[in-house]
Parts: sequence; structure tokens; C-alpha cells
Amino acid sequence: MKSYTRTAKIQPTLLTKNDLIGLVEIVKKSVPASDRAEDFKISTNLEKINISETSIETFLAHHDLPEKITRLSISAIGWNNDINIDKNVRMTFYDNYINLNIDGSDETWVLGINAQLTNFLKGKKSKLWFLNKIFPFISGVLPIEFLYFFASSIKDGAIGYSISAGILFVTTTILVALFFKGTFLPYTQIYTKEKRRILTAQNITIALAILSLIATILMPILVRN
Repeated sequence: MKSYTRTAKIQPTLLTKNDLIGLVEIVKKSVPASDRAEDFKISTNLEKINISETSIETFLAHHDLPEKITRLSISAIGWNNDINIDKNVRMTFYDNYINLNIDGSDETWVLGINAQLTNFLKGKKSKLWFLNKIFPFISGVLPIEFLYFFASSIKDGAIGYSISAGILFVTTTILVALFFKGTFLPYTQIYTKEKRRILTAQNITIALAILSLIATILMPILVRN
């Protein structure tokens, strides 16, 4: 049996609870349900527990599911009349990537479901998606630059600039650590509750980074006065 395959790498994505339900609906409509409940699976790998369910309803109702997750897997398979798998959809949402894989014996179906899912997810692109792209490249440079600036300012006796550079060095070092831990600018952000908290780790971190930048600009002026 001939098989057609489409793969796609998705941009950094933010999904609300309703977005997630809508995404699952697209998959379920495209892959006819069978008598086997396990043909559809949705799961997440948390720090202390793995949650895997065969319906979006039971997944969202799980008592250990947190308000926000950065890892998610969705898979669905369909069967033909000869009891062979002829449709396969797999989506993997992770801290630093999102992959879509589709296999099927019908090229039209493969192209159609691929277009539906990619177009849906394009509309859910994170507002800070560009930072996810550039931050890995500058994360190794910024702390070193600020540390050098800090040491040079101390050597030159520029107290204001040294304080500013010290603040930026500490802030960027924390941001880099949180980024690679997956809590700052996560590639995947999926909210499982309808109401979202404003004081999240990412929002607090971004606010601290902005305050640090403001302090860096103002500190030399204040010290001079």
C-alpha cells in the first residue's frame, strides 16, 4: 500500500483551553473514530507524573493537570476496510520545538489535514515568537558582554555604570537559566483553564528584565547627581 507523508515544524505557539479543544476537533473529524478508544491519545509529560487519556474531556478533567503545560502529544490513527492503518496524525509540542507528522494512503487527505492543522496553528503564534528565535543565539553572548562591561567599569571607577552592568549581568544570567529550563519564553504554551493568571513566572521575569533595563539607563544619571 502506497503511503504519503507530510511533516512540518511549527512556530512558537500559545494555545488557550478552547484552542486546544478546537485543535483536537480538527484531528477527530479528519480521522474517523473506531471501536478502539486508544486510537486517539493525548498526553503530557510533567515533572512528577505522566498524564495520558483517550479523550480531550478526560484529559482536561484530570486533577493533576496544571494550569499551563509546555509539553503535549496528540496522536490519532484510522483504519481501512482491510484493517490496515491508513491514516496517522502525530503532533508533538515540546519546550523548544513543535513537530507535525501526517501519514496516509490518500494523498488528498494528507495534504488536506496538513493544511488545516498548519493554518490553525499559524493563527496561534506566540506574540513573542521572534524572541524564541533570536534568544538562543544571544544567550551565550549577553552575560559575557555585561560581565566585561562590569569589570571595565569597576576598573575605570565608573560606579554608576558598574552597578548598571552588574544588574544586567545578573538579570541576563537568570533569564538564560530560565530559558533553558523552559520557564522563560517557552516554545510551547498551552493553558488548560479558561481563566489565566497574570502573575506567571514568564510575566514576572519579563517585568524584572524591563525594570533592570530602566535601572541601567537611569543609574549613571542618578549616581552623577
